[in-house]
Amino acid sequence: MHDLHEIDQARRLLDSARRILILTGAGVSAESGVPTFRGPDGLWKSHRPEALATPEAFQADPRLVWEWYGWRRERVGACRPNAAHASIARLTLRNADARLVTQNVDGLHELALEEAVSEGNFPGDSAARAAPIRLHGSLFRTRCTGCDNRTSDRYPVEAKSEASLPRCRK
Repeated sequence: MHDLHEIDQARRLLDSARRILILTGAGVSAESGVPTFRGPDGLWKSHRPEALATPEAFQADPRLVWEWYGWRRERVGACRPNAAHASIARLTLRNADARLVTQNVDGLHELALEEAVSEGNFPGDSAARAAPIRLHGSLFRTRCTGCDNRTSDRYPVEAKSEASLPRCRK
């Protein structure tokens, strides 16, 4: 546990800061049960990134890639924001000069923002302003490789056959 003096000092620094940039990665969501990519039980220990997480992998075997992303969506979709997500959401909602940049694709920062807005008294535009900048996209947003149409959804992925894979609505 961190010394209370260090926590108070961090609180004072945040309170006096003109601008705040928060950078997050897998560590912030691991407590929520989101599998990480590296480390002892990391996803890349049993999967090769180039076989599942590249445009070339998708072109070579879209069913396999959709199956893997479907499994990840299901697993991550069951996770809930933790105290760190909630604290970051409240901080970015209260402070117009605070920005969140995340490597995470799990959507937990967005869920924490929704929960904080529904519980708190924040200006109408604060949720849109506080939305994270996502460096690696989202498990719950898809982009058509043919027309670039983008959609948001949290639906399960049916990947039993190539015919059952998600298709562009356009």
